[in-house]
Amino acid sequence: MHRTIQDYDFSYEGFMESAEQSLPLGNGDVGANVWLDRTGTLHLLFSKTDSWTELNRLVKTGHFSLALSPNPFAEGARFTLCLADGMLRIQAEKASVSLYADANAPCVRLLAEADAPLAARLEVHNYRNRPLHFSYTNAYQYSAAEVADGLCESADRVFDVPGGVAVCHRNEGSCYRDMLRTQDMEGFAEDRPDPLDGRIFGVAAFAPGLATREHALVSRAPAREISLAFYSRSAQGESSATWAEAVCQLCDRHGTDARQPVAAHIAAWRAYWERCYVYVWGDEDAEALTRAYVCQRYLTHCADRGAYPIKFNGSIFTAHMFEELPGNYDRRRWGGAYWIQNTRLIYWHLLAAGDYEAMVPFFRMCLDAMPVCVERVARHFGHRGMLLPETVTFFGLYNDKDYGLPEERARGARRGVPVNHYIRFHFEGMLEIAYMMLRYLALSGEGALRQELYEFVRQVLLFFDEHFDKLDGRIFLCPVSSLETWQTCANDLPDIAGLTVLLAELETCADVPEALASLAARMRAELPALPMATENGARVLLPCETRIDAKTRNVENPELYAVFPFPLFGLGRADLQVARDTFERRRFRHGFGWCQDAIQAVRLGLTDTVKNILVKAARMKDERAIFPAFFGPNFDETPDQDHGSNLCLALIYMLLQSDGTNALPFPAWPESWNARFRLPICAGRWICGECVDGQKTVREEGTLAGV
Repeated sequence: MHRTIQDYDFSYEGFMESAEQSLPLGNGDVGANVWLDRTGTLHLLFSKTDSWTELNRLVKTGHFSLALSPNPFAEGARFTLCLADGMLRIQAEKASVSLYADANAPCVRLLAEADAPLAARLEVHNYRNRPLHFSYTNAYQYSAAEVADGLCESADRVFDVPGGVAVCHRNEGSCYRDMLRTQDMEGFAEDRPDPLDGRIFGVAAFAPGLATREHALVSRAPAREISLAFYSRSAQGESSATWAEAVCQLCDRHGTDARQPVAAHIAAWRAYWERCYVYVWGDEDAEALTRAYVCQRYLTHCADRGAYPIKFNGSIFTAHMFEELPGNYDRRRWGGAYWIQNTRLIYWHLLAAGDYEAMVPFFRMCLDAMPVCVERVARHFGHRGMLLPETVTFFGLYNDKDYGLPEERARGARRGVPVNHYIRFHFEGMLEIAYMMLRYLALSGEGALRQELYEFVRQVLLFFDEHFDKLDGRIFLCPVSSLETWQTCANDLPDIAGLTVLLAELETCADVPEALASLAARMRAELPALPMATENGARVLLPCETRIDAKTRNVENPELYAVFPFPLFGLGRADLQVARDTFERRRFRHGFGWCQDAIQAVRLGLTDTVKNILVKAARMKDERAIFPAFFGPNFDETPDQDHGSNLCLALIYMLLQSDGTNALPFPAWPESWNARFRLPICAGRWICGECVDGQKTVREEGTLAGV
């Protein structure tokens, strides 16, 4: 049976009970949650990857509803989300609606067609129609409100534009300089632009044949065909009038027609699915896993080309209301910052899938944060290097609650050291990003960012070289944490493993600057040994050499970071049994959210273990949702991007493991499952493989023309 993406359309019949049952559309930057309520009204909740408020919250850009009369959806409808085409089709007996987020324009397009003429009314629901004040009461309000001297988020504006209606939010202030002050970084930004102040974003709807009336669009006369175009735009420092003029120009350039652009849109999605694919079948579990995989790949691609990285806690598709603010869909557990331990998992998946261009927003954010991260180290610790926080805003600062509010820090906090003990000595994240950058350079063949990425690596190494003492000629990592689980310790395994693979990877890189090469050469000779012990006759890896705080505070297995993300142990490598024995003795066993059991199991060739984990994970969507890849909330938020990314990465590794030169196909493949895949070794080299009834075939090919 020859499986293709066309076999995995998602279908649903009836109404949606809430926005949490919505279906996602996206073009890499602009998104929409779409649902039909019990009145037959269609809702579109828009989002964008750079819609940051005054308090550094990533919020929705607008909520619109479309009512048709006579109502063709009074009895519900059949929904088909065609992943192959990136399109949603809503079908009733005598009418249909098609929607897509145009792959080639910042626009969501809608086409309604009916057997008999229909009248339409499009309304804007301005749920941010008054200034909002926040204080930290729970994880859903994780923002900078506590330090911003009463700063609130300004109200949105709804207004008519030529041929349409618009809603936009303009930041009339910013928490940025208050955060700098709280984090002992006063004066840093005197000659730098504020990343939040004056930011403006929103959506404008245009429709030929509809007229503006009281900030709504209504039909001039019933028609059998109604076309709507929703344009999204973000900018910095503009007035709402300037923003509106620019969004109208977007409409003039790209038009309101939903038919003409659709062929190019579909072609872009088809190219995406043809370039890299995985299809698995053989039983119900295999089918469920494939559906989860392709739906997550779709969801990832809907948000992977924006100005900022994909948010681990919901991406741009959160659709939950604040209980205390009915109608407000901006709730996001853990707020606007990026947790490095969570965000990295999304990008390991993208790297393994050959989505090299999609890596750039993450790297660009990290590179842009370097100046403040370097200044932080110089100012607080008096040495060179950079410190990228584990919980970091897109502009390089800590979450204020993590660094500590003024009253918390007044109780004796050391300058530069966060009060949050979960991240106080957590340095592994920037090591992992540095290693990911080098792997990206090796696999992608891209050189445009090479020197900037090398400078990031150098600054990370300088921190580890100068922040810690030397003991008997070796770097002595203390105090550090072994992830969040062992929070004060010495010589933690994740940092040692990260330094080891990073320094080894540098030896294989081209055009390494002399300053970086000489630093790396010296540090290789100064690395401490991986912490290990013998338990019941078996050599195993340890989370750290010495535990100062002996209590576990989270549920990670740091000792297995030497398997993933830092591949010192695994298939084809020495001492595989050491890693397998360590995995078997792991303290925490979880197969959901950000937990890495599946990835580490497959890297060790433990076929049955990874299969069992993935079969369960594939069915763990949020019970409130209908879309298969709306996983969660798990530890974070629905749709949980760590859960889906881990699932994708583990499945890819079951079919192909490669170091960029050599490839190992089917390293952990169940005998009862069939598969067809196309996966990268590196840029320009792809492996196409099949396993049908136990017969495996593999061939190598180059990049597809035009893809």
